[in-house]
Amino acid sequence: MLFIITYNIRGITTCAKQKLLRTWLKQTPHDVVLLQELHMTKTNHLQDFKNSFLEYNIVCSLGTWLAGGTLIMIKKKYEIIDSGVDPEGRIAYVKIPCNQIPIVIVSVYAPAQITERCAFFKDLHLYIPSAEWILIGGDFNCSPN
Repeated sequence: MLFIITYNIRGITTCAKQKLLRTWLKQTPHDVVLLQELHMTKTNHLQDFKNSFLEYNIVCSLGTWLAGGTLIMIKKKYEIIDSGVDPEGRIAYVKIPCNQIPIVIVSVYAPAQITERCAFFKDLHLYIPSAEWILIGGDFNCSPN
């Protein structure tokens, strides 16, 4: 069984926020973590984050503005067959074997504006490789109404 959690973190560049994340992860069973709205725009922020979470492989799409960015943290015991990101900080994916079947796990941070969001979901498949199983999680910026 694969445990996947997703969370809109609303910023992860401070040491205090990273400490809170680490504490939460210690208390929550998981294999894969999907984070959105990183507020991380510089590669040095990403490297600092990776250095704080060495027990994970991390695939990150940095935002081009303060509100963007999404990443996937996956425990190192899982082999990553393929990974990729979009250039706008909205999509990150990993492909891993799960019970000998390739599964693609995608973290998305969808646009808040409805017209942009519709276009985003229409084109989402262009960024995701084919697989027998595809799991998409993240912040869809949608309400049930």
